[in-house]
Formats: sequence, structure tokens, C-alpha cells
Amino acid sequence: ADLYRKLRDQAVKGLEKKQKAFTKAGLSVDVFLDEKEFDASDSILARMKKDSATFAILGTNGRNLLEGSFLGSSARKVILEATVPV
Repeated sequence: ADLYRKLRDQAVKGLEKKQKAFTKAGLSVDVFLDEKEFDASDSILARMKKDSATFAILGTNGRNLLEGSFLGSSARKVILEATVPV
């Protein structure tokens, strides 16, 4: 439970940092951390629809250049199924 809270807190801080950077650049953004246990792509697509998103920015967790060259299955699904630019 402590490890989970630590990782969650790190994720929230990272999201807040990104949100501040976008806001500083003049963009209105909404960031979220969905802790439900189902496919991340389903959560992202549902949130985009609910919020009437006009575009989406996805981050990756690639650890090296080779891994960074490929999209994960969640990112791929969002790109293919989104009705707005990703």
C-alpha cells in the first residue's frame, strides 16, 4: 500500500508539472490519473468523449531509443479510435 501511494503521488506530481507547463504556454489543459483496473486506452477515449476534447497528447514510458520508436498498444488504440487529433 505504501509503494502504491508513493507511485501514485509521483504520477500526480508529474501530471501537475506538465499541466503547469501547458498553462504557462497559454493552453487550457485537463490532466487526469485514472486508477480503475481496465485498459488505459478505454479510459482515455471515454474521457476524451466526456470532456469533448479537441485534441489529446499522450506520453510514453519508453526506456531507450529502440523502445521509444514503437507505440504501446494503448497509445496505438487511442490514435486509431480517437475522433480528434492525437
